[in-house]
Amino acid sequence: MGKGVQERLAAFSGQAAGAVHLFCDGHRAQDTALSCVAAKLNSQELNSQELSYGELREKSTRFAAALSTLGVGREDRVAMLMAASANWAIALLGIWRLGAVAVPLATTLAQDRIAFALRSSGAGLVIGDADQRRRLVPPGQVPTDASTPVVVAGGEAFGYDHSFAEMVAGSGSFSAVPQPSTADASFPGGPAHGPVEDPAGGSPALLQLFTPDRPAGVDMGLQELGSFVKALDAALDVRRDDVLLDLSDAGGASGNCWALIAALASGRRALLLPAGFDARLVWAVMDKFKVTKLVATAGVYKSLQADSAPGRRHRLRRASSTGEPLAAEVVAWALEALGVEPEARTADGTLDKHLPPGPDGVPVRRSR
Repeated sequence: MGKGVQERLAAFSGQAAGAVHLFCDGHRAQDTALSCVAAKLNSQELNSQELSYGELREKSTRFAAALSTLGVGREDRVAMLMAASANWAIALLGIWRLGAVAVPLATTLAQDRIAFALRSSGAGLVIGDADQRRRLVPPGQVPTDASTPVVVAGGEAFGYDHSFAEMVAGSGSFSAVPQPSTADASFPGGPAHGPVEDPAGGSPALLQLFTPDRPAGVDMGLQELGSFVKALDAALDVRRDDVLLDLSDAGGASGNCWALIAALASGRRALLLPAGFDARLVWAVMDKFKVTKLVATAGVYKSLQADSAPGRRHRLRRASSTGEPLAAEVVAWALEALGVEPEARTADGTLDKHLPPGPDGVPVRRSR
């Protein structure tokens, strides 16, 4: 493990480490944090929306200030039923700025599982995408003033709901909320309002996770999230100058939110694709953004192979697969079409050279 990786892991293990500093504020403001690709391909160009770390800091700080007016404070649980997006990142950091705990729920969870997670976590507020709003209401019922408050992102808020866009912009119902300075520690969301330190010396909870295969939620703190830095820098051999496209959970349970967290942890740009897998879109994104490192499921590689026209090429420095082993014909295709080197990284980040192509996904390495 390189010295730089060890230093970042040490930062995540510190008791007083600030989550928003490690995931956002400590990165260079001018660097791109997110590139959100448009949902549809234009015949002439591929559109994307860029968000710098400086902009992410400002937006999440304003959102935190607005969120505090809804009663959210230290150690409160706030659920997030959202796809991986710029709004997801803004919401996550806004929650952390208040010392609260985020409860991210996969948009693929069944409605009864969502209801269980909300009850079990004790979440006093939910931030949800507009297309997920109906799943927060029991069948046959309508929201009332006694219902759990909901902040609607990516669409209009009706009735008792609050508008995510208005909260971030400080407009509408939130126009009276003071617009804070990110350097001011006195307002809700400032540096003094970070995660509460655990008196026992442990890492305070930042996330509570609910998955389809677990009966109860699991808390995660900075030490656990630090594992994402190791996974990127060591096990997956992601270098500082790499352009990473992570499709390791494309269409799956977490909606690629883990890929977004890992990118923010390392200060790299996260490439976010719209929901639903489109092989043509992936090819176009790799070309436009000059992707050098691809992490994807075996199904993604199979789809890329099926969609590739004769002679279709994109040069990658490295590639990794997750889940089931790749078939020999997919491995052979990847070596020709993606130009992947025949090397593999082990779980501890050491380099195994000259491994022959085989069922474990070489040269398309399998992350472990």
